[in-house]
Amino acid sequence: MDLDTISVGTGLPDPQAAEAMAAKAESLVNSFRATIDNLSSAVDTARAKFESQHSSIVPPDVPKSQVQGILGAVRAAVDRDTRAYTADLLRATEDNRVDQLRQAKAQADALAALVYVYPTPTAYLSGTTVADPRRAQFVAALAHAGPAELSTYARQALATNDRALAAAVVSRNDSLGEKGRLFSSLDFARKFVGDEHDALSKATERAATAVQAMVLANRKLERGGRSDPIGRIALGLSQHAASEKPADTDKIAAAMPSRRWK
Repeated sequence: MDLDTISVGTGLPDPQAAEAMAAKAESLVNSFRATIDNLSSAVDTARAKFESQHSSIVPPDVPKSQVQGILGAVRAAVDRDTRAYTADLLRATEDNRVDQLRQAKAQADALAALVYVYPTPTAYLSGTTVADPRRAQFVAALAHAGPAELSTYARQALATNDRALAAAVVSRNDSLGEKGRLFSSLDFARKFVGDEHDALSKATERAATAVQAMVLANRKLERGGRSDPIGRIALGLSQHAASEKPADTDKIAAAMPSRRWK
């Protein structure tokens, strides 16, 4: 694990806080889009004004042979003035746009940091119980537990929804090695924190998608209204992934052979 990628003070996962951060990022998208729409409208109004100004100076009795050339000159003049106006507008609003992007990115980065620290339900279960003194007691009690005893504690953890005991069971189960484990620690942890970990992952995807949408909207404005087709496809895929329902993770029965739980 690369410790340099983890910020000190990342904190423990909190489902409500994660949802709030994702919602904040999404609300920033709406306000940012309003900002972009207003700026785009201002550019459209300016272009219409320039078209009117430059068209008005074209004499009405222009020979047909010169019409195309004059129209081309008018379009070039309109494009030139519109580009100059847009550049001035972008400079004047840059600080505001960058600030909104930074706020949304801060939410996305904070969630991404949590997912990096707690990438799986087992890591999430461990992280949310690390401060519980009972966990250390359970770990000590299970240090030399055999299959039968470990199975009993695992059933007890499930029956009582005891996360501290579940974390200790996972710790002991993992210590048995790949061939000696009684069950999948990942599936076992999912029984306790699967929904919360899925919610954290989805919140992270939503916040990242929000930032991506803002970047694309800003890029479209800076490109003079031209969309980024590849970026739009990527955004569509991200939005689809962020809206997908979590897969059914209730595999604990299959993961724990019944003969070992008798």
